[in-house]
Amino acid sequence: MPVVGAGPLGALGGRPRERGRAGVDAVLREAASGSATAIAALDHVGRWLGIGLASLVNVLDPRLIVLGGLFGRIHPFVIRPLTVELDRRALAAPRALVRVVPATLGVDAPLLGAAEVAIEPLLADPAAWVMPRETLADLASA
Repeated sequence: MPVVGAGPLGALGGRPRERGRAGVDAVLREAASGSATAIAALDHVGRWLGIGLASLVNVLDPRLIVLGGLFGRIHPFVIRPLTVELDRRALAAPRALVRVVPATLGVDAPLLGAAEVAIEPLLADPAAWVMPRETLADLASA
């Protein structure tokens, strides 16, 4: 059974799993208002997220972990329990070097990344996209 994600967060926060993003939004609103149930749900998810990230830190030795999507949204509420578990479970040397931050692009990050991948060839060689290759070859031989 999953312990992190929108489903578990919503269920622990008293929201049906099928509500998805709306359930997460409700839990975040309630946590911001001081709801003990919502705060406990976020602590639970943050704790398990920290446990999982500690394993990745121990294996991959990253310098930066960027939390996107749901995890970026809940970052302010889960950073404390996440950090406690990361400190407890990650090896000291890699833990000292890694930072955990929320993504700054928000929910549009995948779309922006896809757009960058699509436009990268144009940025790498604009002339190839403006002129036919035959014209470029003629210019190069002149």
